Amino acid sequence: MIASVLVLFISSCGVPRYYWIYILAPLLFIYTFATGLRPSAVRACLMALFYFSAPVIGRRFNALSALAATALVVHLAVPAYISDLGCILSFSVMLGLIVLFKPVCEIFKKAFRVEDLELQSRLYSVSEDYKKAAYLSRCAGILTFIAELMAVTTSAWLASMPLSAYFFERITPGGLLANMIITPCALMLVTAGVLGFAASFFSAWLAACFNNAAAVFTTIMIKTASLISGCPFTHFEVHNWPLWGVWIWFAALMILAWVLRRYLSSHDDGLGWMGEG
Repeated sequence: MIASVLVLFISSCGVPRYYWIYILAPLLFIYTFATGLRPSAVRACLMALFYFSAPVIGRRFNALSALAATALVVHLAVPAYISDLGCILSFSVMLGLIVLFKPVCEIFKKAFRVEDLELQSRLYSVSEDYKKAAYLSRCAGILTFIAELMAVTTSAWLASMPLSAYFFERITPGGLLANMIITPCALMLVTAGVLGFAASFFSAWLAACFNNAAAVFTTIMIKTASLISGCPFTHFEVHNWPLWGVWIWFAALMILAWVLRRYLSSHDDGLGWMGEG
């Protein structure tokens, strides 16, 4: 999230992609050291650096390659991380997001008929009914955001569920609902924090405004987690979840991702990402 906010700021300043890494690298290193070099932070920092270094070496952005390179470097540098729970969860959830997000998102978008709304918007625009076209375009944008949010939540939950069952002996389906609120709040929290830090150099009042906004988002996240965890059927205890069950679950997820990609690519709907590495 920190990298995303920084990239948004850098790109809005007109900096070419080739130079992004030279600005991102020192900032991300400072943040990672400041937060105590936690395994999840180290993984995120290295992955962002590998990912945004691609244009420098003449390669396309590729999240899976960046994650693989990060895993290799992290575990060669600190072999003990291979048994670190935070590191295991971090890599597993990120892998789930990379593999599942796009096909799951397309399924949700199809269910919401986003493409139909976009097509109707273009048709109304051609017929010069710009008010109707703008309305349909906004609806498509809102539904796309909801589909992406649901895809992130679903992908992360599917990737973390067997690990939660194995390590904590608990399954939390309530997390699917909670993350629909917590995920956008987390992004807004990070954004407010970054803006508050930047504003502190020239305006204490503006920095305080951003910091108070961050506190509001933090409160919403805590209250949401507390409220949903107290509801019935949002979490279940599972005792003695076997390790082989974890591997079967992840194998099934890989098969699911492959099936979804095959299904979506068999429909001529302009899903260009299916051909990407």
